Amino acid sequence: MTKMTRRMMLMLAGLAVVLAAQISKAADPPPQTQGAERTRSAGGEGDRLVKEMGLTGDKAAKFRQLFGEYRQAITDWRNQNGSKAQDLRDQIRTATEAKDEAKAKELRGELKKLMADQLAIRDKLLTQLGDILTPDQIEMVKDVVVEWRARVWRILRDVNLTDDQKAKVHQILKSQPQDMESDNPPAQPGKAFQALMEKIVSGALLTDVQQKALAAMTGEGTFFDKVAKLDLTETQKTQIDKIKAAMERGAARATSRRSREPNAAQ
Repeated sequence: MTKMTRRMMLMLAGLAVVLAAQISKAADPPPQTQGAERTRSAGGEGDRLVKEMGLTGDKAAKFRQLFGEYRQAITDWRNQNGSKAQDLRDQIRTATEAKDEAKAKELRGELKKLMADQLAIRDKLLTQLGDILTPDQIEMVKDVVVEWRARVWRILRDVNLTDDQKAKVHQILKSQPQDMESDNPPAQPGKAFQALMEKIVSGALLTDVQQKALAAMTGEGTFFDKVAKLDLTETQKTQIDKIKAAMERGAARATSRRSREPNAAQ
């Protein structure tokens, strides 16, 4: 082997070590970087709300401060209690499916106690914001910090609602119990949310005539099966199809998660 060949091999070996180190570093960012990403994400959400609510000056600064403190407190709570809360929800579902109502009631009580601190964090934020925001602005914040309301808007994100339809959705959400699924979780929270989305489709997307026709329908079939039989415009069909598809994707994800649970096959 010539000196030139050995020198080239050494250079290539050194280059491989450097590249491997860089790839490893990029694939496994340090915890500080991951934390910074979460902070920027929360900051971006707060900035979006500031812009949508038209806040400026001291009000904008105060909102960002309070919202940032809220996000940090919620993150801390989830790190400490998130796994336990999910385990309780899974146990509630199992007890309900087994028709063990006494056990399900006991578990729901445990979950309610566990969730109380999280709800207190959210309620503290809303109380503090009451000094700087209008009632309508508070409702905009609730669409982000009340989980079931945030879930509604995630489903409606790509539906291209008109301003009138958005106003109707807001009114429906305001009419629901503050903590529809978290303060006193029902035995089948999925059905509670399903009923809410059906109420939104009927009340915000259908005309009065269509609502009456839907209410008069009898026989078997899901809500969306019956809606499909109405004399809908093309815009309505597109909107409703998007809502249905988003809900089906959510249900599929939930089913997939449950199928991966250790006791799923028992």
